[in-house]
Amino acid sequence: MTNETEVLQKDHEVALKEYKEAETKRNERKAQAYGLHVTCMDERDTFSSDATGEPLGFLDLFASPGGCLTQNRDPDKGTRTLLDLYGQKILDAKTAGKKTVIYLIPHSCAADSHAGCAAFKSNEEAERIYFAELALSLELLPELSGTEIFTCMYDTDSHQLTPFGGSEVPEFAEQAAERLKNEKGIASADKTGDWDRLHSGNRIYVGDLPRAWTPRRNVAYHLYNKMDQQELINGIALACKIIKTHSQVNLDEKNIVIQLDSHTGEQPALPFSNQELIEMLNGSLNLKGYELDPEKIIIIRTQTDPNTWEGDIINT
Repeated sequence: MTNETEVLQKDHEVALKEYKEAETKRNERKAQAYGLHVTCMDERDTFSSDATGEPLGFLDLFASPGGCLTQNRDPDKGTRTLLDLYGQKILDAKTAGKKTVIYLIPHSCAADSHAGCAAFKSNEEAERIYFAELALSLELLPELSGTEIFTCMYDTDSHQLTPFGGSEVPEFAEQAAERLKNEKGIASADKTGDWDRLHSGNRIYVGDLPRAWTPRRNVAYHLYNKMDQQELINGIALACKIIKTHSQVNLDEKNIVIQLDSHTGEQPALPFSNQELIEMLNGSLNLKGYELDPEKIIIIRTQTDPNTWEGDIINT
């Protein structure tokens, strides 16, 4: 059985090295702008923010099932949720004379339509409709006047961004897609031809700094830790179900790993014991018929400094 704690720690060390290497470009961009990236929790989307061409660590990240800001998929409520979560940062950036940019990036898989977004049941048109309506709702907010809003579909197989809803493709996206495809290499799938197309992850990261712990793609689902608590539980449950039913990972050799991350010194979003959390997950309708075995689940709690990405494993 793989020692998942050791693997996580080694990944964190690689991530820290990449973060430091990107420091100059990141700081230059932060001096000019504030950026937000909204995407699906899918582990194949881990690098969709890189596909925008933005430097590593520049963008704030919101991730949920399907990338929906509220799981009832009401664009107006999603707009208010975004403003509640990120409005102050946007205001601070505007006050400082910086640009503001929001990337709304759902995902698809051109090579295999059945390998699209599970939260939308691989219905790409439904994704486009939701995010196009969300973008229109955001554009009407006076608080977001002047904000650049991109709506692009991220292809998990090619890493290309395709604009929709009247949007444009980000300036450096084409070069970024080629870099991603050529440099990141195979993650954990057994079949070389499928490593980008199909699910191969066994981790679930809960927090807002997934790249601080996951420098390899197709490894960890990622869920924003300040979303509604019940939606967060349901999101983790859905990710567990996808791992158990669709992932190429061998669960006889690897456990499902749930990483609960928080900023250094902050209270965790899910302050429950391991037993309580597993009971809550098994109570979710998203796991009906796929009960989790506590002996095959590893829960790891970490704390991470958002300014340096330095982090520690607190307990397992």
